[in-house]
Amino acid sequence: MKNVTFDLNLKQRLVFAITSGVVYSFSLFLIDWMFGGDVKSTKELVFMGVFFGGVFGVGFPFLMERLGAPMIEKLVDSITPALEMEEEIAYVQAANLFRGIEGVGGQVFLTNKRLIFKGHKFNIQSGQKNFPYEDILRCEPRKTGGLIDNGMRLHTKSGEQHDFVINERDGFIAILNKRIEESMS
Repeated sequence: MKNVTFDLNLKQRLVFAITSGVVYSFSLFLIDWMFGGDVKSTKELVFMGVFFGGVFGVGFPFLMERLGAPMIEKLVDSITPALEMEEEIAYVQAANLFRGIEGVGGQVFLTNKRLIFKGHKFNIQSGQKNFPYEDILRCEPRKTGGLIDNGMRLHTKSGEQHDFVINERDGFIAILNKRIEESMS
């Protein structure tokens, strides 16, 4: 699986911090002004903007790099699906599977026999969902939230539809379609 990371240099962090602080201060001013409250002084707005920008523009990304990345790596590495005899994993990709309104985070595994989705332990709904290739009618790209081109809809022969969010979706769909075709022959 290819990990996508975004490394921000100092200039980008400062621009993010300043932008965050300005947007936060302006939002506070607008809310006070629109609802007839006591509009804060310029000094107060600047202080709150600098504080907010510092915490969320510099402090939060720093903490996420130091604490979040190892935790996420440990979480992802702990996801192992239950495999059948003589079943081998050929491809792994981080994904979400929508179960009702919850987007369950986890990984999809393409094996020599089926597609497997296994959620990580921080989800409300957990467990493993198996899709044998011979039970899959088709899979097609879709837009997540009607906007983002990273969704996939899986149609089963029993009439069920399962929606996934997958990075590098088009490549994943190509690999999955090839496996579905191979299972039909």
